[in-house]
Amino acid sequence: MESQSSVKGRVPILKIPLRFFGIATDPSAPIAQADIGRLNAYVDRLRDELVRIGGKSPIPRQLTDAIKTMPIVLGRLPSDYEVANDALLLLHEHMYYVYNAYLREKDEDVERVLSGYPEYSYYLLSADVKPGQKLTEDQLNLVRQLFTSPVWAIQWLNAHYDEELFRRFITALFHLRDYDAQAAHCWHWLKTRNAPTEVKTEELVKVLEVISPHPYLAIIVALEFPSISIENLVTHVQQSPMWTYNWLRAVKRGRTHNMLETLLAWPPWAVQYINDLRPDDADEIIGQLKVKPPNPWWEEWLQDYIRRWEQKRV
Repeated sequence: MESQSSVKGRVPILKIPLRFFGIATDPSAPIAQADIGRLNAYVDRLRDELVRIGGKSPIPRQLTDAIKTMPIVLGRLPSDYEVANDALLLLHEHMYYVYNAYLREKDEDVERVLSGYPEYSYYLLSADVKPGQKLTEDQLNLVRQLFTSPVWAIQWLNAHYDEELFRRFITALFHLRDYDAQAAHCWHWLKTRNAPTEVKTEELVKVLEVISPHPYLAIIVALEFPSISIENLVTHVQQSPMWTYNWLRAVKRGRTHNMLETLLAWPPWAVQYINDLRPDDADEIIGQLKVKPPNPWWEEWLQDYIRRWEQKRV
């Protein structure tokens, strides 16, 4: 998602704590074949355990946490595997795996799942609709669904402008602005894009309560308005280890006690945080990770990182 404002380009979001598994965060960095082999073997063990327990719900919590941290497991399940509902929920933050599966094999059930996400509705439409082409009723319904995500609606209208759809989009934006984070953020931008910074800030404060539940927009707002209070912005961010890490990496301020507790409860993201940001209390965090009740699916990786960390400190 891109900000519709002063933050230029994309704010990259890391969704998998790669460093915990011995992989550099930088995608251009070389990866040793031994590291790839070890990670592949680990993913296969997770997959085999998921297959062993079958489609039963609930999936054991420790296994759920491990799969959520390494969701490629779900992409390696046999084609006849019946995925439990709670396993499907794990894909919510990693819907790109579902989209990639759809690209390999055009399945109607998978397409229905994707159509519930504006980003992938946009991709589905873009693959099928040529500029100037008349939309079918099903395609038109997908376009209307984009209205709940202004970023993708604007991208669609840029490529396939239609006056009536544009008016409907603005109308939807107006009606959603008081309770939808993306609509509120986009409406604020439209309303204040030519206003002085002071006015932009004053108007933003009025809608922070609506915007703050959306972690990505909370990061964008913190970057756009460094003088604004972040108390409300971090409320939802600090509930997720992934968003906590990305906030601290991108915004670089405002670490709270709750953020630290969230990271400690999810060692892979705590390791990513230590590795990438090198906080002053890194040794203390490592010490706390040592005494946390271990998740057996993470233990070997955590011990390897702690050993390497301590060797560097000698």
